[in-house]
Amino acid sequence: NEMVSETFRVFPRITLPLSTQLHAKTRGNPLFLRQFMDSLHNQGLIFLRLNPPRWAWDIERISNVELPVGVVALLIEEMRTLSTELIEGLGVVSCLGTTTKKETLDIISIEMDFNLSAAIGDLVKRGYLEEVKDVEVRFSHDKVQQ
Repeated sequence: NEMVSETFRVFPRITLPLSTQLHAKTRGNPLFLRQFMDSLHNQGLIFLRLNPPRWAWDIERISNVELPVGVVALLIEEMRTLSTELIEGLGVVSCLGTTTKKETLDIISIEMDFNLSAAIGDLVKRGYLEEVKDVEVRFSHDKVQQ
């Protein structure tokens, strides 16, 4: 939050919702964060408001934005270092579609040789998956699903 707050010269309490979204999508990686913020600015989702003059953002639309291609390439490279359980977890979720109910994953987890729910939680923390309203998970980018 400090980096985002300083970038926009706005109090941290104001940037906290934006920082939370950015951190979830970039996993706090400063390189990913800078690229993603530039992409959001170019898309008009982060903009300079004139009255009062300060930076503003559309948090709803930002929450639905996928990572830019350069960030995704770095993310895919990092995928090659994941444990077998995490790779299998990604495989299971990818077979179920872009968005999957956690309830479905819990049922499938019963038949797995590892804790699928824990793997999904780790994949969310690492930024490969995103939680949707605490009842579903979706891929952070379609390239991760592929």
